[in-house]
Amino acid sequence: MQNRNYLSVSQFIDITDNALKRFGSAVILGEISEIAHYSHLYFKIKDEISALECIMFASNLSSLNFRPQIGQKVLVTGVSSVYKKNGSFKFIVRNMIMAGEGLIMERLRLLKEQLNSQGVFTASKRALPEIIDTVGIITSKEGRVLHDMVRTIRQRSSVIKIELYDAMVQGDEAPKTLIEALHRANTEGKCDVLIIGRGGGSFEDLLPFSDESLVREIAKSKIVTISAVGHEPDVSLSDFAADFRAATPTAAAVMVSAMTDDMLLTRLDKITDGMTQGLLRQIDYLMMKNDSISSRLKASNPLQHLNLVESRLNAIVQNLSALMHHSLDNTMQRLNDDIKDLNLALDNRLNQTQQRLDKVLYNLESFNPLSKISVFESVLDGLISRLNSACDFYLHNTDKRLVYIIDKMHMLNPLQTLKRGYAIAYNDKGQMLKAKETKTGDKIRIRLDDGVIKATVNDTNDKTADATIVD
Repeated sequence: MQNRNYLSVSQFIDITDNALKRFGSAVILGEISEIAHYSHLYFKIKDEISALECIMFASNLSSLNFRPQIGQKVLVTGVSSVYKKNGSFKFIVRNMIMAGEGLIMERLRLLKEQLNSQGVFTASKRALPEIIDTVGIITSKEGRVLHDMVRTIRQRSSVIKIELYDAMVQGDEAPKTLIEALHRANTEGKCDVLIIGRGGGSFEDLLPFSDESLVREIAKSKIVTISAVGHEPDVSLSDFAADFRAATPTAAAVMVSAMTDDMLLTRLDKITDGMTQGLLRQIDYLMMKNDSISSRLKASNPLQHLNLVESRLNAIVQNLSALMHHSLDNTMQRLNDDIKDLNLALDNRLNQTQQRLDKVLYNLESFNPLSKISVFESVLDGLISRLNSACDFYLHNTDKRLVYIIDKMHMLNPLQTLKRGYAIAYNDKGQMLKAKETKTGDKIRIRLDDGVIKATVNDTNDKTADATIVD
C-alpha cells in the first residue's frame, strides 16, 4: 500500500458531498410518501419512478405556513448531501411550499377562515318563501344542468316561472360574469329565490364558485340564494355564503318546487273554503246587527216620546207658535241626516263587502280554479241579493215610520186646533188665562187662527167670559 491510489470511505463521502453541494440548490416537485416529525422533519418525496429522502431542519420548519402531510404535492428547494456517518444520500430542504391542487386547497382554506372571521358565513340564513312564484337560475345557458333543472321544476309544478341569468361557469372570466348575473337578478327583483351553480367537473372547473368577490356578493344578495355546485362530494365557498346548499342542481330544483301542483291546489281549496266561511260569517254578522238595530228601534217606542213632547208643548203653548216651525225643521233635518247617514253607512258597508268580494274573486282568478269560482260566484250573488233586499226593506220601513211621525206631529200642532175655530187667551205677560183667575177690567190678548185680538174683561164666570174688543 505504498502507492496511494485509493480513497478512504470518509474521504470519498466528503469529496462526493462537496461535489454535490457545488451543483448549487435545486427545486424539486414531488408527492410526500413518508413523513416523521421529530425535532427535525424527515420525509420522502416521490414521482411515478423514483423516491428521494429529505430532511428539513428545525430552523427552517418555522417558516412553513402549512402542516406537511402524506399525499400532498410540494415544491422543495435545497441542496444535495451525503450523510457522512452511513453514506446515505439526502436532500437538505431549506424551503417547502404546496404545489398544484394542494396549494389551491390551502389558499381556499385560508380564505374560508378569513371570510368566516369577517362574518360572511355567519350571517343569519333566510328561509325559503312558502309559495314560490318565480325562480332565477344563474348558470350557463349552454350547459345540460339548465335543462335538468327546468325539467325537474316543470314536472313538479306548472305554475312556477323560471328566469335564466346566463353566465360563464368555468374559466378566469367566470366569477365576473356570475357577479354581473347576480347583480342583474337583484336589480330586476323578479325572483323569489335564486339558484347559482353548475354541474359536476374537475376541481379547477369548480374554482370560480370559490372566488372571494363572488362569495361576498352571494352573502349580500337581497334575494334568497341556493348554491348548487357540482355533485354531493364537491364543496365550494359559495355553499357557505348562500342561504341554502343543494348537493346537486337537480336537488336545488326539487327544493324550490317543494309546493307541487297537487299541494298548491289543496292549499288553494283550503284558502277558498276559509275565505268563503269568513265572508258568510261577515254577512251573518251584518244581518244580526241589522236585526239588532231594528229591535232597538222598536223597543224605543217613538209614540211615548211624542206624548212627552205633546205634554211639554201644552205647558209652553205661549211659545209654540215661534218654536214649532223651528223644532219641526230641526226634527226633519235630523231625520234626513239620519237617513243619509244610514244610507251612507249601508253604501259603505256594501262597498266594503263588494271590495272584499272583488279581492276574493281576483285572488281566485289568479289561481284560475274555474269550477270553484263558478260555485262561489253563485253563492255570493245570492248573498248580495239577500243583503240588497234586506236593505231595501229596512229603508222602506224607515220611510214609512218617518211619514207616520210627521203626520202625528201635524195632528198635535196647536195651530191646527186654532184652525178649527178655537182660541187661546193670555195676559200681557204671555201666560195662558183661566176664567177663575181673570178679573173684570183685565186687559187680555186672544190668539185666533188669523191673528191676535186685544180685549178688556167685562164679566167672568166659570163657563163664559164676555169681552169688549178694544180697537
